[in-house]
Amino acid sequence: GQGLAQYPTNPLMLNTAGYVLFQTGQWDQARQVWLSQLEDADKLKPEVKFIAMNNIAYANLTINDPSLLDEADRYSTEAFKNMPWIAPLRGTRGSVLIELNKPKEGLELLRSSLEKTNTSAEKASTMSYIAIGEARLGNQAEAQRFVRAARLLDPKCAFLERAAQEAGMEGAKAG
Repeated sequence: GQGLAQYPTNPLMLNTAGYVLFQTGQWDQARQVWLSQLEDADKLKPEVKFIAMNNIAYANLTINDPSLLDEADRYSTEAFKNMPWIAPLRGTRGSVLIELNKPKEGLELLRSSLEKTNTSAEKASTMSYIAIGEARLGNQAEAQRFVRAARLLDPKCAFLERAAQEAGMEGAKAG
């Protein structure tokens, strides 16, 4: 908190503050911090701007408010177009495509990002969206396999409940 108090407009401080809020489940507040970064988008280094856009898109998915999907689509498109080699940006774009009912395109990006994903939490999020995509293609068994794998990696994953429902499982607790 001290760093942000001393440097309230520092992009790295804002990014970190947003990340901490996000990790503690304060998704709306994290989204607001990242949106505030974009108020001076022309002053930001391009990579900082695209990471902020990706983070906003990801927060919008996590918040799960359909009115935020258009913004998630715009921001994830822009971030992915400019930095397609970064796995989390590919994963966010793929997840947004799944939400836009484009499962084939979304799954392609999610599978390619899964190989390069580092943390258990990121892997679980990616796997949850792969499960949703597979379920929307009618592949229930495959969807359920990914839900179970995601649950093992991160039982607190924000997308797990949704994935389990789409996969036709009773809920995130069901096996």
